[in-house]
Amino acid sequence: HISADTAFCSIAAGYQHPTIGFYGINYPDMKDCFSHLPLNKNAFYIRNKNPQLVKHEEILELVK
Repeated sequence: HISADTAFCSIAAGYQHPTIGFYGINYPDMKDCFSHLPLNKNAFYIRNKNPQLVKHEEILELVK
């Protein structure tokens, strides 16, 4: 499952489903988005980065 900062990452976390999630800085005073990451031992998160700036190489590396 690939998701960008949506409830679907939380749903996937409930089932421990393999997930790649994109989480950016959503508020002016936010320094890190760690508090928004659902707990999922099978997830890989790209954090603190605008999802539109993520390169396809980064995603492919996580898939491997």
